[in-house]
Amino acid sequence: QAWVIQVPDRKHGLDCWGLGACGVADPGLIFSGLVWFMLPCGLVVANDCWAYFCGVAAGRKLIKAPFLALSPNKTWEGFIGGFICTAIWGWWYADVISRSEWLVCPQRNMDPFAHLDCNPDPLFQVQQIPLPSSDFALFHISAKPFQLHAFVLSVFASVVAPFGGFLASAIKRAYNIKDFDSLIPGHGGFMDRMDCQFLMLLCTNVHYKTFVQAHGFLGHQDILGIIRG
Repeated sequence: QAWVIQVPDRKHGLDCWGLGACGVADPGLIFSGLVWFMLPCGLVVANDCWAYFCGVAAGRKLIKAPFLALSPNKTWEGFIGGFICTAIWGWWYADVISRSEWLVCPQRNMDPFAHLDCNPDPLFQVQQIPLPSSDFALFHISAKPFQLHAFVLSVFASVVAPFGGFLASAIKRAYNIKDFDSLIPGHGGFMDRMDCQFLMLLCTNVHYKTFVQAHGFLGHQDILGIIRG
């Protein structure tokens, strides 16, 4: 699912079209547990914040080279610092949200106030995890497998997802506008806050279906059954 937002350019009288994709992820992600929606959204927000703070604190003090011409305010220090902080924060954030049964339990109806009660999947329980793999274990760590998935998604949120924002910056520069709209004072339009979510939720959907599908994944027929019920 996706939507298109039409935004007027008041200076030149042009129309700029932005593609918003909060719903790019398969609905099965949410029905399989709200953690799979909160995790990618939280990682993008965290990376945006950490990159900003690191850029303000150390921007262009260590690396003088410009980061990207499309976003001249972005710095290498902000990009690298945001990557490190997001990976650390994502590990902690995954541990916190996976403690709530309301977030990890699958949703089997359309009641937004339903009481969810289940036995948490081993994915959300602390265990000894061999690394780098069970066939070739060099060492073990005590953690939840969900935290490892969060770490992988943190890397994507820090390295690849921001390029959704760079694409949005390129569109705005092409139409010579600062923001897509003035819906959120000081932050621009709704699309300005959702550009990176496009890639992040798509990646989470692919990651979930590839590596976590065995853990209570709902197919399209299951979702249709829930909606019709």
